[in-house]
Amino acid sequence: MTAMKERQLQRKVVSRLKAMDGVKVFNVHGSAMTQAGTPDLICCVHGRFLGLELKVGRNQPSPIQLVRLREYEAAGGFCGVAWSVEDVDQILLDLEAQARTDARLYPHLTESLD
Repeated sequence: MTAMKERQLQRKVVSRLKAMDGVKVFNVHGSAMTQAGTPDLICCVHGRFLGLELKVGRNQPSPIQLVRLREYEAAGGFCGVAWSVEDVDQILLDLEAQARTDARLYPHLTESLD
């Protein structure tokens, strides 16, 4: 069996996310104009920021990628590293759980949603 390439995983994840209601996904193409370590996918999931770094096989995020993910999280975003579509599904569940926690802790932030 041939190992999946990151591009193949990215296509599957983007397809899955685009099929979901309330989700917008932007595929970041690395270039000289892109900040080093920017997540592969930038998403808005029901109004919440999600940065996804995709990896295949035994690949791990680089130190600068981890720094960028932490920076987005420090700014209030949610980030994850995924090696499969199933990992992305779990990250989305974790994001949903975090949103519920935020709604309980900070009800004034969600008053306009009611």
